[in-house]
Amino acid sequence: MQVTSFGFGSAGELPLDFDEALNRTKEILARHGFGVQAEIKISEALKAKLGVETPREVILGVCNPALAYRAIQAEPGITVLLPCNVTLRETASGVHIAAANPEALVGLTGNPELAAIASEAGRHLAEALNEI
Repeated sequence: MQVTSFGFGSAGELPLDFDEALNRTKEILARHGFGVQAEIKISEALKAKLGVETPREVILGVCNPALAYRAIQAEPGITVLLPCNVTLRETASGVHIAAANPEALVGLTGNPELAAIASEAGRHLAEALNEI
């Protein structure tokens, strides 16, 4: 798994068709308690708004309702950082999948009550990405 200060993702490109990777990602996220709240086809938006061609890329706004509820109880303003983003980007050799690191995001709040919730969310997201 590739890890940065703000996210984590597949160590390389997964040798999958983009649509297959997208469907598989949604199914596996659901098994790990995450529902897709939004699907932004960023490459299509860039084409429509700027006329530029980019590889296919989708941003999935995913949410684990139980964890989101706990976070909102601890910090009502946390909703500006929800949902968690998972991205799929088409590459020459497959699809790269990545997710925002919930622990990095909640670090912006300064609320220590969110640390355990973010850690749990991150663990579930990492498990899902590893399964893909």
